[in-house]
Amino acid sequence: MKNWIFFGIVTSLMLGCGVDDSAELPPVEVREQEAIDNLRSLLVAPENGWSIDYRPNVNSGSFAILLNFNADGTVRVQSDINAINGQLRDQTITYRIDVAQNVELILETYTAFHYLFELDRATFGGEFEFLFLEAQESNLLFESKSDIGVDVTLLTFVPATADQSNGLSAEAFTQLGSGRLNEPLATDVDDFSPYNLYIEANDHTLSTTINLDQRVIRFHGIAQGQTMTQIETNGVRASIGRETRFGIANNTIVLDQTISAGLGGINYTISEIPLQNFGETTEVFCAGQNEMLTGFNSDGVTGLGDITLTSSLFQTHSTFRPGSGEVHAINPFFLFDENDSTLLQDIEGVFPDAAFFVWYNEFQFSQDSVLNSIGFVTVDELNNLLFYLREFTAVKNGNHFILTFNGENDITDRNVTPEQIAGLEQLTNEIFSGGEVYLFEISSTDEIYEFYNPCNKYKGYVIRQ
Repeated sequence: MKNWIFFGIVTSLMLGCGVDDSAELPPVEVREQEAIDNLRSLLVAPENGWSIDYRPNVNSGSFAILLNFNADGTVRVQSDINAINGQLRDQTITYRIDVAQNVELILETYTAFHYLFELDRATFGGEFEFLFLEAQESNLLFESKSDIGVDVTLLTFVPATADQSNGLSAEAFTQLGSGRLNEPLATDVDDFSPYNLYIEANDHTLSTTINLDQRVIRFHGIAQGQTMTQIETNGVRASIGRETRFGIANNTIVLDQTISAGLGGINYTISEIPLQNFGETTEVFCAGQNEMLTGFNSDGVTGLGDITLTSSLFQTHSTFRPGSGEVHAINPFFLFDENDSTLLQDIEGVFPDAAFFVWYNEFQFSQDSVLNSIGFVTVDELNNLLFYLREFTAVKNGNHFILTFNGENDITDRNVTPEQIAGLEQLTNEIFSGGEVYLFEISSTDEIYEFYNPCNKYKGYVIRQ
């Protein structure tokens, strides 16, 4: 009897619940439209739109973005991301709201979000489709639809203030970007700007590289003096080797983390770098070849005093070291002339089976052979490696190298032809014409380097093996 009573109670509850739910819930289409209308009303509500501190991935700095939604399905997207002719990206595009498993906000046409999505061959982590999570007091929370795994972008839409767009300064970004070593190449290598931060009161120079696409700044070292000659003569240096993400606000680089550095008992804590009083100068880095430098002069910076931030080929430190026993190599495609055209065709004209461009720094090649050489490695039909190298000596000051080929070759090909020897000498003479190169650590790693020859504008990349 008890079993029958229990069965009857459960059956009544199940039937009762089923009848009540179906009677109370409106059709799916109605509920979906309600969700769409609700999110649209939230998006268009703030008078000045929304502000986002946007970070596409855990390793990137901050991008400032303002969104102003309209009920007609358009949204104005302002950002501190550059566009053509030095203008910041400011576009009005269409958006839509969909309902699948979640309520989705989709930015339909190309804007700042799409630009960041395409960086690094679409591996940077940018997105333009977002899942609506919830409203929290006056803010709206979204997450990326396209991210998977643990690095899922979370976005907080915060109501913008009336004057917030004034903080999106095209001048700061454009002028800072004009210090780039070169325009972006058609490669996967980051674009970066080498800058020296000079502290006038103590005659100290801190060398940095600034990656504008990633919003990462790396501090390489600090030295006594301002010019390359002064720093070499003084010989007083200290390594820093730290980096942090940053954002740009009100013409100021704002660091995510403070950077500490010191020299000669004087210590600095750097949290931001103002970008004021922009100017341009030229400096000779190779006889007869002028390089345009850009810079900023800022007075009375907290903890630093009067400073100048100047683009420069010279940096006080480099982890690329002659005599280190290291070898660096790259596919020959990643060697470029003054027009940023690859030298691969010229190289394959001499060495059809060229597999690597190599740079040895006193590398212990064998028991009796130490290589201080630059050249090429080929692979024959039997997968044997053949080396065609030229020996050199190097004088190093920071990241500045003076290379001198000494007339000796390291060649493992017993059947080497006079044409190959002449071609090796011609190629290396062309790449290193003038004998001066500057080595740059690509921001975020000390495994990849760019070398730049100011005498003929040739450049290339090498990777520590």
